Amino acid sequence: MPGTDEDKRAAVNLKISLSSYVITAALGVIAAQAAITTFVLDKRELLTSFIAFSALGFGALIASIYFGGKGITDTYKSGFEGDWKVADPKRQFNLQAILALVGVGLAVVSIFLGTPKADTPRAPADYDKVQTSLIELRKQVNELEAKYMALSGQQKPQVPSGTQQPKNRAKQ
Repeated sequence: MPGTDEDKRAAVNLKISLSSYVITAALGVIAAQAAITTFVLDKRELLTSFIAFSALGFGALIASIYFGGKGITDTYKSGFEGDWKVADPKRQFNLQAILALVGVGLAVVSIFLGTPKADTPRAPADYDKVQTSLIELRKQVNELEAKYMALSGQQKPQVPSGTQQPKNRAKQ
C-alpha cells in the first residue's frame, strides 16, 4: 500500500534536507579552495595544472549547487500544487551529489599540483647601501687610528688579517 500524503511529504522533506546539506558542503569546499589557492599561489610555481583542476572543481561544485537548487525548487513547486513527487527530482539530486563528489575530488587533486618555489634568502632592500656604508666606516676608523698612532708616536700593533685584537683604551 502506497504511503499517505504525510509520508510523501516527510520523504520529500528528507530529500530537500539532504540536498541542502550537500549545498552547504559544496560552499565549504569552495571556501577551502580559496584558502588553498592563496597558499599555492604564494608557495608554488608552474601552476597551469593547478589552475585547470581548481577551475574544474569550482565549476563542478557550482553546478552541484545549481542542480540541488533546481531539484529543491521542482519539489516544493509540485508540493505546492498538492502533488508530492518523490521520484521526479531524483535525477537532479543524484546529479548534485555526483558533481559535488567530482568537485571535491578535483579540489583535493589540485592541492598536489605545481612545483614548490625555491626558498631564496632575501637581503633587505637597502643591503648594498648598508654594506657600502660599513666599508666606508671601516676605512675612516682605520685612517683615524693611523693618525692617532702617528700623533702619539706609538706603533700600530700588527694584527693578522681576518682577526681582531681587543683594544685596551684604558691605558691612554
